[in-house]
Amino acid sequence: MHIFETKIKETIRVIHNNLDEMHENIESLKRKGFSGNTRYSMVGIPLVTEDVGNVWDVEEFVSRHPEVEVQYPTENDFFHTRPYIYVTEHEREVIE
Repeated sequence: MHIFETKIKETIRVIHNNLDEMHENIESLKRKGFSGNTRYSMVGIPLVTEDVGNVWDVEEFVSRHPEVEVQYPTENDFFHTRPYIYVTEHEREVIE
């Protein structure tokens, strides 16, 4: 085995209150040297939402993170059947 390069990366998970805020935050993070969103499905679709869980999980989540807006599915929402939040992941190389 020959290791020819080693990099240390800082990875952050960011919760956004809504889509507009998410786009603003991603641009701000890029200006600070972070990548765009690195969360993708196995088939390559960008992932920006994450289910919070059942109603009991939502209450616990809200009590721990009162500043975060939990999104609730609407009647015609085919993609979400449970409460969810907007989440992205970003990374940047750490220079020692």
